[in-house]
Amino acid sequence: MGQKYESAPPPLRGEVRERVIKNHSLLKLCRYNRQNKTDAEAKMWFALRGKKLGVPFRRQQQIGQYIVDFVCLSLKLVVECDGGQHNEIVDGKRTKFLEGEGFTVLRFWNNEILSNIDGCVAKVQDVLKSCVSQQKSDDCCHPLQTSPLKGEDSRKNALKGEDLRKSTFKGEDSRKDTLKGEDSRKDTLKGEDSREDALKGEDSREDALKGEDLRKEILKGEDSKAGSLKRYKMESRKG
Repeated sequence: MGQKYESAPPPLRGEVRERVIKNHSLLKLCRYNRQNKTDAEAKMWFALRGKKLGVPFRRQQQIGQYIVDFVCLSLKLVVECDGGQHNEIVDGKRTKFLEGEGFTVLRFWNNEILSNIDGCVAKVQDVLKSCVSQQKSDDCCHPLQTSPLKGEDSRKNALKGEDLRKSTFKGEDSRKDTLKGEDSRKDTLKGEDSREDALKGEDSREDALKGEDLRKEILKGEDSKAGSLKRYKMESRKG
């Protein structure tokens, strides 16, 4: 317990696994521990797995430089199974680190788990309830707040969004003004067409008047011709 090894031997259960590991990573050590669990760990895992207590647990989980037997990350509860080789000094260092990270550490002796698993599970449930209550209390006392920098960024983003919204409205107004201008141009063109039609109508009226004058002239010529024929006839009768 507490010794350092040049290469990692099979770990001893219940001891603090703080050692120099050159050829084995912590991930490999976690995998090894899962595959070579003790009877006490197997019995505790059967009681904790599958959200049997209402929350998920993980086994042989790395936290910092340590590997814990079982942990509920959502409520930050660590459950440890301690065997015969138990070093209180090194274990205290381990517990201090975990508590500094916000975890609650609950320890059971292997023989206690094997002989009274129901009592161990009941104690875990009590601590879980306490963790839930503490979490709710912390949420009430310390509501989530964004950092000043994040809040400032949010305010700037909100202002940018407001400017974008105003620009959008201005663009919409400009589009409406453009459409109004287009309608006005169409009305102007219609007015121009109407004026041209009016001019054409004026020309037609003048042409009609000219035609009327020409008809009158023709009629006058006809009358003059008829008068001449009448005089000719009268003179012919006198002769």
